[in-house]
Parts: sequence; C-alpha cells; structure tokens
Amino acid sequence: MVFCKNITEALGRVNQYDFIKFKAGTLLFKGIEVNKYAPPYQIIGQAANVGARPEHTRMCDITYIFEYFSQNNDDLGQGIPGGLGQAIPAFGHNLTIHGSDYKYYYVSARPNALNPKQDYRPIYLSYPMEKLFRYDV
Repeated sequence: MVFCKNITEALGRVNQYDFIKFKAGTLLFKGIEVNKYAPPYQIIGQAANVGARPEHTRMCDITYIFEYFSQNNDDLGQGIPGGLGQAIPAFGHNLTIHGSDYKYYYVSARPNALNPKQDYRPIYLSYPMEKLFRYDV
C-alpha cells in the first residue's frame, strides 16, 4: 500500500479536480508519513482453498501530506485562462505573482525550448487525488 502506483504517481502534483473542499490546483501532494505498529498477536485464519494465512489487521497509519496554496479573487490578474480543461487547473500552485502589479498569473513552461511544436506545460501537473484512497497495484 505504501508504495502503490497511485501514491508514486501523485507525488509532486496538484489536485486535478475539486477535492473535498479544496479547489482544483490548490493542493500539492508532498508525500506520506507512515506510523508502523505491530498488532499484539497474529491471528491465523483458515480458508478452505488458501490454507493458513494472517488475518488482515491494521499494520500502520498513513498520513497524507499536502501543501495548500490559494489566492483570493481580488489577487488574480487579468487573462488567467479558464478553458485549459480539467487536466490543467489554472489556479493555486500553477499561478505565480508578477512584480508589476503584485497579482497572480498562470505560468507555463516549454520543457524543451528547442522544439517549438511542443506544448507548454504548467508548473505542476495534476492528478485525481481521490485515487490516493484506492489500492491499484
């Protein structure tokens, strides 16, 4: 569970959709903390076709670590794109302050400056954070 695909894919990404009460782009997934503990004793259960196996008991607590960053509407500059689609939230961590008017603007970069046909990408890619609570191998 601790190293499942969903956790590793979400690292360093922002929430793609509104998640719980947080607007898309405002939560940056920084990692997890694991608090391991052993159960007082191991229970062995018998299954008809599997044989003896440990019972599924809680072995650790997992704490998800997010960094929250949001702007007030009064602090947003003009021309922030709204039609980027759900996959690129133009809010929160993908905005940065501009020194001329101290307002927040959408920032993107071209990963390969030598390729003019390559699309620009946001500062942080996004990920559907609800997948963190599913176990996909």
